[in-house]
This record gives sequence, structure tokens and C-alpha cells, in this order.
Amino acid sequence: MSGEADQGNAEWQQFSACRGSNTELFYPRDGEAQHVRLRRERTAKQLCDACPVARHCADYALMSKERHGIWGGMTAQERRNHERRARFAVARNSRPVSL
Repeated sequence: MSGEADQGNAEWQQFSACRGSNTELFYPRDGEAQHVRLRRERTAKQLCDACPVARHCADYALMSKERHGIWGGMTAQERRNHERRARFAVARNSRPVSL
């Protein structure tokens, strides 16, 4: 299922490993210490690693430009980095070729 399809049809969410979990695991708290954040993110990502729909979840977050939380095993910063690399790759590949 593509990311675009995921936005219109979120049936995949009913199969997520995090369904019914405490959402605090996936979102940072104000003033959260770095060591606490890293531990929380590691725990959330472990849940995502075992999730049968993690790819759909990550695609959804990327396509919808989700700015917060861990989605499909990716933090908000990791998603921003992914988008930046994708834009750079498109720009690099669209340059005219010199003969």
C-alpha cells in the first residue's frame, strides 16, 4: 500500500502493535532529559520493530508531514532528515547532463 493510499485509508492502524498503548511512549514531554528521551525512543522503536504495519505507519507520517512523535520507528527528526535526503536526491538527479 502506498503512502498516499494510507492517508485516505487508515485500516492498517487497526493492526498496529502500538494500538492501545500509552501514547506518551511515542511523544516527547516538555523538559524531557536527553537520557530519558533516548530510553523512551528506544522502547517505542522496539515496539515498532515488531509491528506488522510499521512501513505503512512511517509512510503515513512522511506523506502527511507529521511533525511530532515516533511513527513507524522514525522520530520527527529522522523523518525530517529522510525528507531532506529525498529532496536532495531528486534535485541531484534532475540536473541537466552536460555533453
